[in-house]
Amino acid sequence: MRQFIKSLRATETGKTVVEFAIVAPVPVALLIGTLTLCLGLLLIGSLHYAVEEAARCASVKTAAALTRQRPLHMRKTTTTVQISHPVSPMPPQPAATP
Repeated sequence: MRQFIKSLRATETGKTVVEFAIVAPVPVALLIGTLTLCLGLLLIGSLHYAVEEAARCASVKTAAALTRQRPLHMRKTTTTVQISHPVSPMPPQPAATP
């Protein structure tokens, strides 16, 4: 039994895995934190720009701000399309005679 325990102490198999398990969480946490910070800064910048544009629109274009009309590309339009099939999907049924 003592020989087995001594052989376990002598071998270094698995040493790399243990070191990686100890060291890896720090760089992974830094990477995830950096990406989260970048996304947060992007959202803050986008919100700041949107507020500036809304304030500019409300102060300069007062008529457009009061009527609240949607731009042409955002207006809903309805289009009716009729499709005629050259070939009927079902053959015609003979008329029933009483």
